[in-house]
Amino acid sequence: MPIQDVGNPALLIGGFELSGMGERMVASILDMIFVVIVFAVAGMATASQLGGATDSGFSLNGTPAVIAIAITSIAAFLYFWLAEGLFGSTLGKAIAGIQVRRKTGAPCGIPASLLRNLLRIIDGIGVYLVGFVVAILSKTRQRLGDHAAGTVVVKSRISKFVRILAALAWVGVLVGGLVGAYVIHRDAPEMVVGQFTALPSTIPTVSTGRLKAGNFLFTEDKDG
Repeated sequence: MPIQDVGNPALLIGGFELSGMGERMVASILDMIFVVIVFAVAGMATASQLGGATDSGFSLNGTPAVIAIAITSIAAFLYFWLAEGLFGSTLGKAIAGIQVRRKTGAPCGIPASLLRNLLRIIDGIGVYLVGFVVAILSKTRQRLGDHAAGTVVVKSRISKFVRILAALAWVGVLVGGLVGAYVIHRDAPEMVVGQFTALPSTIPTVSTGRLKAGNFLFTEDKDG
């Protein structure tokens, strides 16, 4: 369906009014907070199993860090792909009152959502700077993923009740994630890591933030 411009600042496409960039920004911030909570839980769970728990959270390097990032990336992709493919909106978009649809006005669908979200890898460069620039230069406010998938972000026609339910679900995820991360952190094994020197040298103080090993000296020589 062609774009309808009826002399109104609001553009219609497929019978729906295009969303504003401000609404999309709000939705993106809410969804990014969702992803951060996923990372907090994944990171804490990884630290509890592979080491890295600290007094204030966790500190991961090497393989544990890669594992936590991989879990978060997969979970985030599935969240965006399935939520937009099945419902047209993530929690953030539902709260903001916008959704993803085909340019004809039809629901987004799983295939189009897959292509749209695969291209987040490019659109997301520079904290979504690439996607933002492409969208503001597009008459239909499409980022690269939208252009490839033939989708647009429009103002949804869902009821206020549904938007309130989405907000409650988002808060539930936020609180549940924080509580879950705290429980995992509380039960994480306390580990001391560091480099110990050869006998009979003093072992320097080392710490993970949860346990400390103070300096001490072996008072007997190697012959007992």
